[in-house]
Amino acid sequence: MVNPHLPQPTAFHCQQIKIEPDVVTIVVESSLPDGHCPLCGHPSSRMHSHYTRRVRDLPWQGRSVRLRLIARKFFCLSPACPRKIFAARLPEIVVAHARNTVRLNDTLSSIAFSCGGEAGSRLARRLGMPVSADTLLRTIRRTHIPVPSTLRIVGVDDWAMRKGLRYGTLLCGLEQHRPIDLLNDREPDTIAAWLSQHPEIEVITRDRAHCYAEGASRGAPQAIQVADRFHLVQNLRQALVKMLDHRYPQMVLAMKDTAGRSPPLSPNAKPVEEESLNRGLGNRLPLRPAQCDVRCNRRLERFDKVMELHRQGMSHREIARRLSIHRETVARYTQARVYPERATRNYASKTDQFTDYLKKRWQDGCQKRPSTCA
Repeated sequence: MVNPHLPQPTAFHCQQIKIEPDVVTIVVESSLPDGHCPLCGHPSSRMHSHYTRRVRDLPWQGRSVRLRLIARKFFCLSPACPRKIFAARLPEIVVAHARNTVRLNDTLSSIAFSCGGEAGSRLARRLGMPVSADTLLRTIRRTHIPVPSTLRIVGVDDWAMRKGLRYGTLLCGLEQHRPIDLLNDREPDTIAAWLSQHPEIEVITRDRAHCYAEGASRGAPQAIQVADRFHLVQNLRQALVKMLDHRYPQMVLAMKDTAGRSPPLSPNAKPVEEESLNRGLGNRLPLRPAQCDVRCNRRLERFDKVMELHRQGMSHREIARRLSIHRETVARYTQARVYPERATRNYASKTDQFTDYLKKRWQDGCQKRPSTCA
């Protein structure tokens, strides 16, 4: 009886199928006429005995499948081989001493890499392949990821062993789209030592941290260094936002010209003072000059303190802790080297499109409650 659902149906004879509510047990016998000695590789058709292996296979309709495989043992016919009796190997079906078939291990490996330990265990159990989270993690660790023989384009970025406390370096082969190696820190010496072992590298895409720039320059001086796509898109977004902030009045005029004329005001609209209409800032009042001076002086003093502590060799984390500010603010100040002036920003208001109409009503004398304006 040949069952097409078995791995390599031509290599087995199905003797019995036992279906239970949760488990399907299949008794199969190997039909291979001979075997090859695992030591000397000599073929032999002289059978010695049988033995039974119990392995798991892919599920059927959500039920776990267990194979009772009756395999064969053969005499080794090579007089020089120290092994006289050997068990027939089935490497394409189940490897030696394994409890799962090859195709089941491949499926569990895909689940482990996609979902991880706990989530993968829950998914596999739901699919009829019960397995523990620790087994899935061991599957990931046992998986051999081949390193390409030549590396031409390499990506360098950091990764968090413990976010906010300890970071390492991740190196990826961008042509193969796979990780290559993990380094335990972000020191320039470590990165330079790794890159110096791969003189075939031509392009390095990296984070803009100074440690990666120094390590790449020292370890791979022949390579071209470029910023990675994430930082390029981030810079484009920041430049676009800054440009639009400076061009906001022109954008308002362009929207009015496109619309043709301003929509009529709703009869329930509240009166707005003429000064607010001329400003075009909605309900947000500008800061008084004294307030602006106080805030600017406060930011300038903070910048001077950050730069002074940075010159003393203090880390960004320690500076942020002492001054009670965010680490990104410290990093922005130290990278700028000079005090970064804030760009003036105009804020949009929901009444901007009604400004012309409101001005006209105000000039016509409608400066009281809406009920008194005809």
